[in-house]
Formats: sequence, C-alpha cells, structure tokens
Amino acid sequence: MSVDGLSSIETLAGLLRLRIVSDEARFVVPDPDGGDRHPREVIAGPEAAILGSGSAVDIQLDSPGAHGVSRRHLLLQPAGRQWTVIDCSKNGTREPIERNGCQEWRRLQPDLSVPVVPAMRLKLGPELELELTPIRQPVPGSTTATDDSTGDTGSRVPALELEQVARALLASRRSGGGGIDPLPVVAADLQMSEKSLYRKIRLLAELPAVKPFLVDKPRVRGGRRPQDVADALADAFPYLLASAG
Repeated sequence: MSVDGLSSIETLAGLLRLRIVSDEARFVVPDPDGGDRHPREVIAGPEAAILGSGSAVDIQLDSPGAHGVSRRHLLLQPAGRQWTVIDCSKNGTREPIERNGCQEWRRLQPDLSVPVVPAMRLKLGPELELELTPIRQPVPGSTTATDDSTGDTGSRVPALELEQVARALLASRRSGGGGIDPLPVVAADLQMSEKSLYRKIRLLAELPAVKPFLVDKPRVRGGRRPQDVADALADAFPYLLASAG
C-alpha cells in the first residue's frame, strides 16, 4: 500500500466533474452556514459515490427536476486511472448513440461497470441529462510500499510501475483460459528481473480491490498464482483491459 494508505493503481482517477445539462434540475449541497445550496455542477471523488434523488446518498439531485431519478440511481467509482459508472436504478440510465445520422438514447445494462469518457453525456430517468468529465490529478512522487512481510518499509515501487506490470500480465493472458505467458517472457518484455516481477505480482495480489477475487483461489509458495492474479486484475480493473493488448 502507499504512504497514504491506498495503492497507487487505485488512486490515479483523480476527481470527477458532474454538470447538469437539463434546465430545471439541480444538485443539493449542504451549506456550511446552514441550509442548502442548489448548484448545477459538483465535484465527486476521490472515493466512490452514490448519486440519486434520495436523501441517503453522497450526491443528491433535487426535485422536481429530478423526476424519474431513482433514490439510488448511479454508482460513481474510481478504478485505476478510469472513473466508471454503474446503473443501479429502476427507471434506467441512457447514453447517446448515433444511428443513421440521428442521435438516439441507448439504455445502459444494469449493474454493469461502464468507463467514463471526457464530456460523457447520460440521461437519468426520462428527462435529466448529466455531463461527466474526469479531472486528472498528477501523483508526483507517490509510491507504493514493497512486501510488508520483509519489514522493509523504506523500499518503494514507483507509482505507475504496478500498473505497468498489471497491463503486461493482462496482455500475456491467452484466449480460451490457457493461462499466461511464462514469467521469464513477461519479465523480459518489461525489462526487469524475474525476482522483481514476482515481488510486484505479490503486491498486486494484496491490493484491496483485487483480494476479494482471490479468496477462493489456492495459495502457492511465494503468494498467489500469477494466472489467478491476472484474472483478478481483469475483474477488479476492467479499464486495464482496453489497452492491455
């Protein structure tokens, strides 16, 4: 884990700007001086947040402009460098698509993680239109601790190095469940020693987002099987798959 308690691979998404495009709807933001403010734009992050019309959410939308928006409508979640949205509503969330020269709104599949792209437009319920824009934040000097079992808290891994190893593991996965390329090959591609590669795979296996996918997987000498870690990375950080080839 990093010096601030989070792994570097999980803290690169930065923040997320949410702007209401619809005329009537507003956000509900508590005012430090009492009461509420009703802006058209808010900033989410760096942690996950639930957006909806209910009061027990992280980002609340105001009525009547939020007509048709579920009490818990969207889950906004950082995943590495990518923000994702998950539709958890009753009335649905839609994204614009071009079809035969015309714009149509296609419903997102419920409970499916969808990467956020710059200026992404979403329609919540029948009317409310929302624009999402990631705000990148540099992480200069951020580091991730090496294997704590060694007791060496002074040795650190550069912030983007674990992500580089994660991408290499995913790129080495074979189709049809045939495992991954031999680690000496992966290490050579990364221009690092096999010992260093094994150490970083152990770190990847210990990330909070990855560990749940390894609960039922067997332990081997030295940690987890690289194939299992690669599969867990694919589940924990789907954004990595887009550029792992």
